[in-house]
Amino acid sequence: MNLTISLVIASLAGVNYLLPFFLWNVRGFTVSDAGMILTSLSIGMMITGIFFGFLFNKIGGKILPVSSDPFCCLSAIISSGT
Repeated sequence: MNLTISLVIASLAGVNYLLPFFLWNVRGFTVSDAGMILTSLSIGMMITGIFFGFLFNKIGGKILPVSSDPFCCLSAIISSGT
């Protein structure tokens, strides 16, 4: 369990580290636009963290990850731009 959590945190940290460079160099955004995109991601993570923390307390830890997987896949498809 600890290895899984460590890998998830490492992947999120890698994305947060590399995403500004990708937005700036590859996608051609200005530095301030890339910062605004990252700010919106941080605000979204804060809001969903509070929401899913509340759901975790109400529903429990066994069904919540399974029921949230389709939403994670949908958000990955939307954010990829396809």
